Formats: sequence, C-alpha cells, structure tokens
Amino acid sequence: MTAPGVTVTVSNAPAPSANPGDTGTYFLIGASQRGPVGSVIEIDSMADFATKLGARLSTSLAYDCADIFFREGGSRILFSRYTGPAAAKATLTLVDRAGSPLNTLRVDATPGSDGNNIKVSVANGSVANTFVISVLYNNVVVETSTLCGAPADAAAWSTKSNYVTITDLASATAAPNNNPAVISATALTGGSDDISNITDTQKVNAVAVFTGDLGPGQISVSGSTSSTVHAAVYANAIANNRVALLDATDTATASTITALAATDQAAASDASYGTLLAPWVTYPPVATGTAVVPPPRTVPPSACVAALMARNDGVNDANRAAAGQNGLLTAALGVTRTYVDSDLDALNTAGVCVIRNVTNGGGIQLYGYRSLSLDPNWVDLANVRFRMQLVFEGQTIGQGFMFAQIDGQGHTIAAFNGALAANLAGHWAAGSLYGATADQAFAVNTDATVNTPTTIANRELHAVQSVKMSPSAEHVFETIVRYPVTTPLAA
Repeated sequence: MTAPGVTVTVSNAPAPSANPGDTGTYFLIGASQRGPVGSVIEIDSMADFATKLGARLSTSLAYDCADIFFREGGSRILFSRYTGPAAAKATLTLVDRAGSPLNTLRVDATPGSDGNNIKVSVANGSVANTFVISVLYNNVVVETSTLCGAPADAAAWSTKSNYVTITDLASATAAPNNNPAVISATALTGGSDDISNITDTQKVNAVAVFTGDLGPGQISVSGSTSSTVHAAVYANAIANNRVALLDATDTATASTITALAATDQAAASDASYGTLLAPWVTYPPVATGTAVVPPPRTVPPSACVAALMARNDGVNDANRAAAGQNGLLTAALGVTRTYVDSDLDALNTAGVCVIRNVTNGGGIQLYGYRSLSLDPNWVDLANVRFRMQLVFEGQTIGQGFMFAQIDGQGHTIAAFNGALAANLAGHWAAGSLYGATADQAFAVNTDATVNTPTTIANRELHAVQSVKMSPSAEHVFETIVRYPVTTPLAA
C-alpha cells in the first residue's frame, strides 16, 4: 500500500505466561553483618551478598546458606534480615555552614556494630555552593555521592546506598549555608547487634517482610528448628503461594524428627504447603587465606533443597521432582547423619525429605520428595510445587485480561480460554499433565455455566481449569526371570 494510508496487520499473539524461573526464588531469613531490617534485599551472587550484607558471621548461618544456594545452581535470593531486639544504628550528625552551626544532616548505618566501621567525609563540590559526601568502610572509600546542591540531594542519593541512610534535619539556616560543613573522615558511633538476645520473635517478624506481591518460591529461616518459627514460615507460604522448607533438628534419632513433623502438620492450616528436611549437609570450608585449614561447614538442608528446586526450574516445570538424579548436590562432602532402613521408611511416611549418600556411586542426593500433607492428593511435593507454578501463571495470564471489555459476542471470554488452554498445553507437552492426549490431561471451562449473566453484570471474568498432574515415581519395581538355555523366552 502506498503512503499516505493505514496498514493493519493481524496475528495470533502468544498466550501471556509467567517466567518459570520465578518459582526458584529463595526467600531467605537470617542474621547478617549489616543491611536494613524490615526491608527486602535482593541478592544475585555472593559478591552482591558481601556488598549489601557483609562478611560471614560465626553467629549466623545466612552467609553459608546463600553461598551453597548459589554453588548448587540457584540464582536469586530475596533476603530478610533480623537482629537482636535492642540492636542500634551507628550514627553521625553533620552541622551546617552557619556562623552558629545547626544540625543539617544525620547519617545512619543499618542496625548493628558493623556500622561503627563506617566513616563519612564532606568535601566542597566542583561547582560553587555544592558538596560531595564520601562513605568509607574500614578506612576505604566505598561510595561517593553525586554533586549535591542542598541537604535534600544527599538524602535522595542515600536511598541507593548500601551503607548509610541520610536524613535531612531541615536546618533553619538559609541556603546555601544549610549545606553540611566540610569535615575529614569521621566515624559513625553507637552501633550494636544484640545478637545474644535474638529470639523467635525477631525471626517471625522477619518472615512477615515477604509479602504476596513478591511472587512464588521457597521460604525458610536458615537453620531454625523451632516449631514457632516453622508455623510462621508455613503461614507465609500458605498466604502467598510459596513452599515452606523447614529444617529438622540435626539428630540421628528419627523419632525426634517425626515428632517435629507431626507438630508442624498440626500447626499448619494446610500442611501441603511445606516439607521438613533432614539431615544437615557438610561442605568445604570458606578459604581464609592462611595456612590453617578450617573444618568443613555444616549447612541446613533447606538451603540445599532451595538450590535444587531453583536449578530444576531453570530448565523444567516445577512438577519435575528435584530429587534423585535431579537432586544431586554436586558440591557437598557428605551428610551429618545416616539412617537405617526402618528409620528412612518412618521419615518418608511422616513427610520428611531425607538427603542421603546414595549407594552405587549415586552421590549426595535429595532422596525423598513429599510434602507434610495428610491429604493423599497433595503428598507429592512435585505436584505441590506445580500447583504453585500454575497459580502464579494463572495470576499473570489473568492480569492480561484486567479491564478487558466483556463483549456480548464472547470474544474476550474465548481469548481468556485460549490463553489458559495454551499455557496448560505447554505443560502437557512437557509431561507435567497426565494424559495420552491434551483433552485427557486438562480442560478449561469458560462457558455460560461459569460466566453467567449475573457474573458478567458484576464485571467478573471466570474460568475453571481442570488438570491431571503427573505423579512422581517413588518406588521402582523390577523382576528378573531366569530361563533355562533350552527354553524359549516368553513373548
């Protein structure tokens, strides 16, 4: 067509879909050297962890959990930090440039004694009536502000700082003399951790930071075996479409673990949203750069299993069990406990997933994949995680139809049906939905029994998705039949 004119091209758009990798997100709660409390901190590597949360602490498992998660194939952590109830921020107040100076800016570190290692300097900027703030950590400059023309500029810059928050104290001095006075590197003071007084209360409060808008994934409080904390993690998973990974006590006594499983089951309104994990796993030590080789690290199983699930979800549906050969911990040295067959049977029946050193060269594997559910329909942990994925994808597809006009010809309803069916068809092709044909594996109903005149008048769009989830093999049987050399084999 020649210009001027209008050309309209019509094509079939792909169905809206979710990124299956999102189901591999690890919601990790723990203590760290620094970092905000009450905020979500996204971590994508151990270098990122060091920048935002600091070095490894002897009093916390969070560093090791993150390290093993990345080593074993995970890629995204959302972290929530807790400290002791009386933890305090290191701080420094800066005065302005008036003849009788007034307080103009307050510089705060995040809670903890590590803030006492921070210093701040103020220098004149390259333009008249401007200034630059530098942040030093252990006497090394780690951050330098943009060119600031007013105290509010420094406060705005600090919102992206990994070390400090700057507050404008609204000095009454007229600009530009309300800018902070030039100072050499000066230490922040008053920071404290109060780590020795951490209780379940601080951990439970940290769990609540992970709201539903952050999406699906696995959630755990690193190394906590408290039933109170487990209940809070469970509640978060149930409310926000996640899977709770709970650490069992590191013990060789199976009955202690099954008792904890029963307690966790009873406390959860729907026990299918979580699983209990045992035993703990040993890994090589963190290099110290000295001739003294430290002992191996002992890591909670939740971090290992979160990594296995994330690694799986990068290439498969969540319905593929991250266990057995798909649950191989490639960097692990061993496990802290082994259990006899009768104990393994009792643990599996109780819904406890056990990490084992598998014979015949199998290596260190997650060798169980059950939820803590008492409902036989949701015992298979792969189906539980696939439910999480389908819910997330359904939410994403549904967002694409928000505020679409529900026309009388049924175009929008048909498009909604098609988008959902296309999504399920992909899962059937991957084997996650069970059926020789797609029609045997799933159905999407958006007809007049679902979208009635009443629901349409209420501005509602409805769909019912019926699915058959493929189960995971938990027991493999083989029969060997010996035939004499003179006897033909049966057909």
